[in-house]
Amino acid sequence: MRAELAWSSMAPAIARRMLGVWLSDLDCPEEIVADAVLVASELVTRSVNGGTGAPEMEVVVDDRTMRLDVVSATALIVASGVDPVDALGPVLLAALCEEWGIDTSEELTRQWALLTW
Repeated sequence: MRAELAWSSMAPAIARRMLGVWLSDLDCPEEIVADAVLVASELVTRSVNGGTGAPEMEVVVDDRTMRLDVVSATALIVASGVDPVDALGPVLLAALCEEWGIDTSEELTRQWALLTW
């Protein structure tokens, strides 16, 4: 699944809704759907709050593994001296994901997460 989202405060809610419907159609376990929706919401929120471009979400499910990627056209901005990884979000991601990370360059930021079941 691939979705181009608007750079707006509504983007996380739209991502949650789209992903939830898509995963339900794939017959994913309910607890994985709930975790994935929460992870996607966190990644999109971080993209909208820390970036300056519309985020794009891509989700791939293969066997019992899901990879979520959220790409922003620009690098995340560090606001008020707070590093975007120094917040509650990383604790949430670490608890729900097998792995997660952020790959940055001057042109874009790719946040990614792996969920397994």
